[in-house]
Amino acid sequence: MSQLSASWRYSQKTRTANRFCESEPRSNEWESAMRHLVTTAVLFLVGLPMVHAAYLTPSMLDPTVTQVAAGSFYTCALTPPGSVECWGQNSAGQLGNGSTSDAATPIAVSGLTDAVAIAAGSAHACAVTVQGFVRCWGNNTRGQLGNGTNTNQSTPVATIVGSIASLAAGGSHTCGLTSGSVVLCWGYNAFGQLGDGTLTNKNAPGLAVIGLTDVVAITAGTSHTCALTRAGAVKCWGSNVYGQLGDGTTTDSATPVAVIGLGSGVAAIAAASRHTCALTRVGTVKCWGYNSEGELGNGITTNSPTPVAVSGLSNVASIAATNFHTCALVTTGTVKCWGQNFTGQLGNGTTTVATVPVAVSGLSDVVAIAAGGYHTCAQSTLGGLTCWGFNSNGQLGDSTMTDTNLPVEVYAHNSSVVTAIATGAEHTCALTAAGTPRCWGKDLSGQLGDGAPVNSRSAPTSVSGLLSGIAIIAPGFRYSCAVTVSGGVLCWGSNFYGTLGNPGLNHSYTPVEVSGLASGVAAIATSHSGSHTCVRTTAGAVKCWGVNGNGQLGDGTQIERDAPISVSGLGSGVAAIAAGTFHTCALTTTGAVQCWGKNDLGQLGDGTQTDRSTPVPVTGMGSGIAAIATGDKHTCALTTAGAVKCWGSNSNGQIAAGNLAYTTTPIQPTGLTAGISAIAAGSLHTCVITTGGALKCFGANARGQIGDGSLVDRNTPFDVLYLDSGVVAVDAGYQHTCALTAAKTVLCWGGNDDGQLAVDSIAVSSSTSPEKVRAGRSITFEPLARAGLGASANFASLFATANPGILILDTWTPDTCSVSNNILAFNNTGLCGVRVSAYAETFRSTPPQQLRLIQVENDLIFASGLDIWGGFKH
Repeated sequence: MSQLSASWRYSQKTRTANRFCESEPRSNEWESAMRHLVTTAVLFLVGLPMVHAAYLTPSMLDPTVTQVAAGSFYTCALTPPGSVECWGQNSAGQLGNGSTSDAATPIAVSGLTDAVAIAAGSAHACAVTVQGFVRCWGNNTRGQLGNGTNTNQSTPVATIVGSIASLAAGGSHTCGLTSGSVVLCWGYNAFGQLGDGTLTNKNAPGLAVIGLTDVVAITAGTSHTCALTRAGAVKCWGSNVYGQLGDGTTTDSATPVAVIGLGSGVAAIAAASRHTCALTRVGTVKCWGYNSEGELGNGITTNSPTPVAVSGLSNVASIAATNFHTCALVTTGTVKCWGQNFTGQLGNGTTTVATVPVAVSGLSDVVAIAAGGYHTCAQSTLGGLTCWGFNSNGQLGDSTMTDTNLPVEVYAHNSSVVTAIATGAEHTCALTAAGTPRCWGKDLSGQLGDGAPVNSRSAPTSVSGLLSGIAIIAPGFRYSCAVTVSGGVLCWGSNFYGTLGNPGLNHSYTPVEVSGLASGVAAIATSHSGSHTCVRTTAGAVKCWGVNGNGQLGDGTQIERDAPISVSGLGSGVAAIAAGTFHTCALTTTGAVQCWGKNDLGQLGDGTQTDRSTPVPVTGMGSGIAAIATGDKHTCALTTAGAVKCWGSNSNGQIAAGNLAYTTTPIQPTGLTAGISAIAAGSLHTCVITTGGALKCFGANARGQIGDGSLVDRNTPFDVLYLDSGVVAVDAGYQHTCALTAAKTVLCWGGNDDGQLAVDSIAVSSSTSPEKVRAGRSITFEPLARAGLGASANFASLFATANPGILILDTWTPDTCSVSNNILAFNNTGLCGVRVSAYAETFRSTPPQQLRLIQVENDLIFASGLDIWGGFKH
């Protein structure tokens, strides 16, 4: 294994040789697009200052995926650096976790940490390790695990084979392609699908498939198998009842037969239950075999024993085929599917059969696809994962067992769609489109909710039990709360002063229900620096609980409450709420503002400095207000005209009055008379988003929370560095600030003593400018597809980039090739497997690895692309 710097370069010799790469004519437009699809990455120039364009990369809060493979009713994913996770049906142990219980979210396959490729059969799965060995698990009644037995295995067992470059798993058989380009198969053989000339089952790899040499790819269907040769020809063997072997007959064959018309020009193959498809080198698709559901994609439902063109498809990058539907990944990053659709497996929002390709809804950045029995999955450039279709066993991985005809995110491998960001005193939380919260920062009181509190966590962590279904996330001082999509409220962390709203509890390190709020809540406000919480019900009423020494609960008393109590006079008509340290405010549906609680510096805005235990009107704000925000001892409001008004403490310039004097009635902050779309208040600072998406902050700046590159307090609005456009949300904590961009990038700045910026708190105790939170990364890798072995060319210099970080290059086919820095040396002819990884960094997203097979031939250098990832289903 060799570590590389972030950039390698082709040697001049290799660049010159690329002029001779074409063995067949190919569309330049298609080739360019396909190369772009496979290798696109967000690149930065080392040493140059960051600009706002860098924030166009979405944040990846979850582990990334390198490869996805789908079985009949389950799915598996390969994650960096080499672990495997599976979910869905587990009746035969196909999830590999030592049990036979189904799982609706990903669970780790036991003992696998060095996998480089995976394959999923009907109810068994296999992985190739970095040493070129094979480990399999799941159903083994036909010997498909290849370990010399017929006993099911719920954890991986070693298959009696080595020097494997890639795998294919069928219904009840498995095949391995060796680094020497030979195919070995084992398992069920009633139809000759093992290709050894017999119909005898084999529970361990035996004879090579007869008559095959120079194979570069394999695929396995339910009871048949196919291979792609170096010349671009396709050969198949096994069951042929529906013409799936493509030889013009319906006669089974225990040895390979040539597919008619595909003696050359094929780039990839995919075998399904009863049909097979091929991707040509010019980006079109041909299919053959069973067609009763339109799975051949030619507009009719008649079987065909020879290849027919799929209608209307061009510029295709990869294909996946399964029981009765087929999908294609287009070079634009979109996906099209056709065939059976009764469980929504085509992903177009319907359950209508399609005999020609239809577009999968909402996908635009896909680099790999996999098709299961009646479901489909897609992997994004940055390593996120979505699935759709049948979900009877949880095979979509979204924590439910509900079918869907549109893509949904796989839990713990979300495709980076962050929809909300929220800051507590010293911790931060984000919410994904799947309704999954992630939190990081201070955790001493269990406020991150992962059930195992530590002093702090600098990387996003899961909240225990909240797999999905969260509508709002709201971190507070030493606790956090969430509102579910059904309107229920959950809180966790410290319960001093009753902040969790659950009488009788001390503290809770995992979410607990707030008493009496199982449903009916529309909004929630937690205190960044205090210990009280308020909610707005769907009926427009306000209820609060927690500390009440200054009347901040608004019930006319100063009695602490460990369960929600109604705020006096606000039984309806409230549109929004905000909680400061010791005061609270509400915005009514008529646009008026009322506040209550502590008022020593005029934070209630009623012209006095008298505490109030029930709501009082803010002077001059009887109408025309669109939003409110509360800090420690100051309050701000956004008018419907886009202006900002603030009142209360101005000790650090947090109301931008141009001086440091407090005010008991609203004033106009400097320069904020129009053009503002959102506001947020931290303890001693305030931020606004302009209608153009720029971010400005003012107030205390001792930890850099203003984000202007300094530690100087600002009593007028200052631009946040690099965020001059594209900001859609902002929230401010005690001494840090976070923002969300339109590109779904999360950025934080300010104090980081407890990791609340999601960067290393030891190395970065604070930041005066925005830090990207686990920004998605990808690796650009443009390998040779063919390389020469001879006296003049026994090596290749490779090119790959990633930003930032160190790249790691290794191979799982040492018989054929070896690696040293950026030099790939060739030992023998055959297949050379190259893996490119980024060095793991705790505080950065790990990009999906790049896996490639390179054909090593005598005295030949051939440049294009041969991609082994993408997990075909059978």
